[in-house]
Amino acid sequence: MSAIDCTNCGRVVADGYELCTLCADKLCKELLAVPGLISDLTVTRARLDRMSRGRVGGKSSEAALPRAPRPVRPAAISVRSTTS
Repeated sequence: MSAIDCTNCGRVVADGYELCTLCADKLCKELLAVPGLISDLTVTRARLDRMSRGRVGGKSSEAALPRAPRPVRPAAISVRSTTS
């Protein structure tokens, strides 16, 4: 039996399988995590999830939203300094 390369990482595989042992172990761990991901997706799709930043309650409707900083244009600054 001839050695082939792993289709994932390119390591030489002597047993004739498509994946080396390290890649097969990694794939196994990722597949075992799928049931947890499916339950998370089910909750999110049903819109039953709660997204928060760790604090209870939201912002007051009277609170002002933060303003984004204005972009700086170096050409406008140099024009102002020469015209003054």
